[in-house]
Amino acid sequence: MIREAESYSDSKNPMELLLGRETEWQTLTEVPRQSLAQRQILYLWGPPGSGKSYLLQRFFDTLADWPGEVVFTEAQDGDLSYGDLAAGPAQVHQTKGPESRAQRFVHAVEAVEDKSQLVWIIDDYDAWHTQQAWLWPKVATMRRAGACVILAGRESPRRLWPGEQATSIVSRRLNDFDAETATQLCRDLNVEDPHVIREAIAISRGRPRLLCTMVDGFKLLTEDWPAENDTELERMRPGMASFLLEQVCHPGSRRLAWRAGQGSDRDVDALVAAAAMTPMFNRQLLTEVVGSPAVLSSWDALVSLPFLDAYQGGFFSMPATLRIRIRQAAQQARPWMWEQWTRKMAAYYLHDALHKQTTHTDVFWDRILPLIRTKIGNPLFAEDEWLDGNFRLTWGRLSELPGLTYDMADPLYAQAEVLTAFHHDGTAAGYAVVDRSRETMLVIHDVVETFGEPFVGPMLFSVLMRQFPSLGKVLCAAKMQSTTRMAPILDHVGFGLPICKEDTAPVRMLDLETLGYHAWLAHILRAPQATAPEKPVPVIQEALQVLSQESQLEETALAAYWQQVGGQGGVQAWFLDALTSADLGAAIGGKTLLALYYLDKQGTHEELAERLHLSRATYFRNHRTALDRMAQALFG
Repeated sequence: MIREAESYSDSKNPMELLLGRETEWQTLTEVPRQSLAQRQILYLWGPPGSGKSYLLQRFFDTLADWPGEVVFTEAQDGDLSYGDLAAGPAQVHQTKGPESRAQRFVHAVEAVEDKSQLVWIIDDYDAWHTQQAWLWPKVATMRRAGACVILAGRESPRRLWPGEQATSIVSRRLNDFDAETATQLCRDLNVEDPHVIREAIAISRGRPRLLCTMVDGFKLLTEDWPAENDTELERMRPGMASFLLEQVCHPGSRRLAWRAGQGSDRDVDALVAAAAMTPMFNRQLLTEVVGSPAVLSSWDALVSLPFLDAYQGGFFSMPATLRIRIRQAAQQARPWMWEQWTRKMAAYYLHDALHKQTTHTDVFWDRILPLIRTKIGNPLFAEDEWLDGNFRLTWGRLSELPGLTYDMADPLYAQAEVLTAFHHDGTAAGYAVVDRSRETMLVIHDVVETFGEPFVGPMLFSVLMRQFPSLGKVLCAAKMQSTTRMAPILDHVGFGLPICKEDTAPVRMLDLETLGYHAWLAHILRAPQATAPEKPVPVIQEALQVLSQESQLEETALAAYWQQVGGQGGVQAWFLDALTSADLGAAIGGKTLLALYYLDKQGTHEELAERLHLSRATYFRNHRTALDRMAQALFG
């Protein structure tokens, strides 16, 4: 199936284009041929981009020779738009007065004389169901009169028609494609590169419309390259996810990167990036993080994107595999801005939790764990990546795990349990040995990464952290530090130094009774820490002088500071992002002054002041203000 109707040649047989939807197609074609006594309302439903509209369009194409009336319409913004796509024109009932377009449309359908030969196809049915409840009785009346009624929408039929008799409605759900079907679809559309296919499937979840949008964008881009030249494709491969995201957000773009708020649709992209930071978001949260102007201008565009899932109460989410790729693209392109968003989101959740006293819930921990970070753009507990790895977590008794070296006769392990992370194939990736038997203390005896996978230890530890709120103390045995990379994690989340360094098995303790639980939350959500330069302005000036030469920039004092908060590499992206994103002063903008003098080298201070029609005093004041604000933005 599976592209917009106009994307396919009309000469193709519909069955050639229905990959993965054969069952639904068979149901569609059988409904009009049922006897009048057996006819039910058919409701196709599924998430945005699952191919509902495409199926209906293709089905409509096959009804050109239907002997009666065929009417196809769709709902928009809570009202029906009249569209008579019948083989023979339906009579439009002319009415007077302030009737809605939906009412006029229904009058036209009611005017069809032979209801037994009427096929009424309605797309986006749930778009106006709750606003115009009077319409459902009209639809039901058409069915009882013998009409064949086919509906499509996103909502579950149980929510649209609670308690409705199964004898009047039959529903078919359009699920996302599995990996095999999605791969075949890509190949049918002449895309064979396994890396492109893998990333496209991960981002789209197998949603046909998204998958085809990305594949079309990739084909459009590769058409510009000589067939024998694979150099550009190989160069682009590491950023393929970023390009495919660009196709989802802005179909048809030839931009090679999705830059999270630096393109022509910067507000939409910024909202998408911020939304990827949390498992679930609403309008209030993004207003706090990104700002009111971006939300006011682009909220509707954001929530209409086909990869979002909507929930009651104005909450939305995106799939874990998509969040991973958006985070990676945004952190790479906008490291400075990403850190600002992270700080605001952490402050929002902490304040909200303190106000509502909800810091003990799993929902709270789902939201804040990805915000705990050791480096800018580097979360400590990136749970989505574990979900992407298809891990399964299971609690069991220590005695149930074979081959372990623990002395089961030792009373230390009498109450021990094991939290094990299993791969999808059933093999163990790692485990944690803990004692949860005491009301006010959790004892972590060990954390082991079976195959040395670096994220399994943090994954297991984050699961244990959810139990910290109800405890007074958490003890960690030193054994785990010698076999895993857990020591930096213990440092970051507030565990003290070993209680007795001379002990052969020293213990580190987190004392929440003394520290205070809320103070501890603020501690673990803090921004990356580093010592700011004693004289920050000269450090910034030095970096500006060599900004265009990355090798020289890596040798500056600014790069030395960056290594403390952001790690190796990436200092240029971080500095450029701050230069373009931070508020460096109004009037003759600070960004303009710094760019003209340091980057473009357009003249001396005096020459630039004259070109910009500024007095020397005003020029130097604005110039110094821009440097001071840049220092504040980078070093806080």
